[in-house]
Amino acid sequence: MSKDFVRIALLHMDVEHGKPGRNLATLLELVGRATALGARIICAPEMCLTGYVHKHQAAIASLAETNDSPAAAALSAAAVA
Repeated sequence: MSKDFVRIALLHMDVEHGKPGRNLATLLELVGRATALGARIICAPEMCLTGYVHKHQAAIASLAETNDSPAAAALSAAAVA
């Protein structure tokens, strides 16, 4: 039997609704702490950058990120670090 282990981090954070910049900073801090503790797989809350509940589709559309957004670049960099 193999004794190889993979450390997994499940993040919990207080998401600030409609504040993706602030939430990204919090998420990156938590990712850094998790990787410092040896996590190789990190699971963040769904919609942790924007908040989960929105009154209408237009409200969430204004917060949507593209594949080449600064947030996507920061998370990609954190994933390979």
